[in-house]
Amino acid sequence: PLYSRGNLYAVGAGAFNGLTNMTSLIINTMFLISRSSVLITGTKLLLVFLISVLFYREKFTKLQVVGAVLGAVAVILFNL
Repeated sequence: PLYSRGNLYAVGAGAFNGLTNMTSLIINTMFLISRSSVLITGTKLLLVFLISVLFYREKFTKLQVVGAVLGAVAVILFNL
């Protein structure tokens, strides 16, 4: 069927992917590429973590939370 869950998911994923690409292009015009890549990469890590907690109700251990925080810090430090 045209309106199956898989099709709706694919349309939603495609729309969000396009929105992400458009946002990346806008951010690249506002900041230097060296700064915007940090902003984009760090934001992706944060959003994936928040979406998994808020929408998928995942429960993370303390070690996983520490790993996510250290990953975000590493992205920032590598791009200073």
